[in-house]
Order: sequence, then C-alpha cells, then structure tokens
Amino acid sequence: MTKPTPQGRAKGFEFKQFFVAHDRCAMKVGTDSIMLGSWTEPGQARRILDIGTGSGLLALMMAQTSSADSRICGVDRDPQAIVQARENAVNSPWADKLVFECLPLQAMPKRPGYDLIISNPPYFPHQHSLEPARQAARLTAELSHQELVQAVSGLLTEQGRFCCVLPQQLVEGLVTMAREEGLYVSRRMEVRSQPDKSVSRVLLEFSRTAPHQVNTQNLIIQQQAGHYTQAYRKLCQHFYLNF
Repeated sequence: MTKPTPQGRAKGFEFKQFFVAHDRCAMKVGTDSIMLGSWTEPGQARRILDIGTGSGLLALMMAQTSSADSRICGVDRDPQAIVQARENAVNSPWADKLVFECLPLQAMPKRPGYDLIISNPPYFPHQHSLEPARQAARLTAELSHQELVQAVSGLLTEQGRFCCVLPQQLVEGLVTMAREEGLYVSRRMEVRSQPDKSVSRVLLEFSRTAPHQVNTQNLIIQQQAGHYTQAYRKLCQHFYLNF
C-alpha cells in the first residue's frame, strides 16, 4: 500500500500525492487516521481544523481533497509534532493551504468559524508501558472527550461538521456528550478488521441538525485470507499507492 521510505529520508509513509514523515511524532501514521481522512468529505468547506494533528496526516489529506481556496489549520500540544507537521506541509503540494500551531485545544478562542473539524482523538487510559510522549498523545486525561465536544461546539459554524474515529466501546459515551452540546450524528461507518470479527472502530460525522435517520455504513478491511476488500480499496483509493 505504501512505498518504502527512500534512503536518507525521514521515516514515514509515501502516499499517492504526498509523503508523511513521523519519526519525531508520538503517534505514528495508522489505519484509523487513514480511514478517517479517506471517509471525511470536505465538500466546499473553506476553513478546516485538525485537532491533535501529530504529523499533519489528516490535515494533508484534507488539503488534497478540499477546494483550492480552503485553508487547513492543525493544532497539537507537542512541539516536535508541530515542527514535523510543518516540514511535511512544506514538502507537499499544498504548503499555501496549511498552517500548524503548537497549543492545546483548551487554549483556542471559542469563536465559531470552522466549516469542518476532524480529529483522531485520545482514548487510551493510562498505561505505564507507554513512553511519555506517546502516552500524552493518547491519554484521555490530556484532552477529555467532554472538553473535545465542548470545544468543537464552540468552534463550528452553524452548518459545520465534525468527523472523528473512536473504538466501538467509547462511541455511545461521546455521542451522548455531543448531543448535550447540540451536536448530532448524521453519518457513521462501523469497521471490522475481518468478516468474523466484531466492530472495532466507528467513524462518526456530527452536525448541529438532528437527522431523521442516521446514514449508517459498514466496512470490512480484510477478507479472511488477508487480502484487502474492494470496499476498503475504494475508500482509500485516492491515498494508498497500490489501491
């Protein structure tokens, strides 16, 4: 799916239109973010925010698929991640569309202005085995889901959308918190790694208007033999090299 890192280049992933170095980031490029970025539809969103941007992967994916006049901002509290995200942006075709800021979400002024907010939010409970930077990147205590949805509600425009990915067992809790902030699920995709496995991840899209019916989709990543399904290939075809 991805090309090996060229000799002398930072460790990372080569996608169809850009390269993501992630050797200085706590959270590496992973399937969750690739699925989320592939599934999210920027449409005509002019201002896009990537919360917990890390290497800038989701911001770069939005830069590729959004309109030419869109502007994407990525925020992260890790200074090294922001340095790397900026370098990834400079080396991409969309340097003029991207800006990255080192600050926690809690410090952002709560003024509605973003048409689309995207995030692969923290969810791991405290684990002593994780290195400190990686633990901070995934420790819910650093940014609780309550703080996340409250911030999103304050930053979204009236017609704005919020897209995220979560483990299945945490979905209903976040959905309830979001509803209390006036955000409602409009679209969701339930993901299984293989046909005989239970749902492991859920992609969610929220808006300020409660729909009559939620657009629910299902996705299986691999067949039993380990081959990627046509549905997964179609979802990620604009990014993975071999799809």
